Amino acid sequence: MLIFFEENYQDNKKVVDLAAKLTALNVIDIEVCEFSYIKEGLDSSGLLPFITAVPVGPKELGRLIEDENVVTFDPY
Repeated sequence: MLIFFEENYQDNKKVVDLAAKLTALNVIDIEVCEFSYIKEGLDSSGLLPFITAVPVGPKELGRLIEDENVVTFDPY
């Protein structure tokens, strides 16, 4: 999640640029948990523009799986 903040862009440039391209092509949507980044002392102003924040990640994940039959990937 932290790779999608402007302050971490240079360290994660290849992955972030690929994610931005895939998002622009409507291949993927990336959402990050607001609760998690606030816990890290960050706020939404630092999120890269193609990233969407959701209030509680696990709740949104459950909604996506149940309501939209979405396949998800959580690398952690």
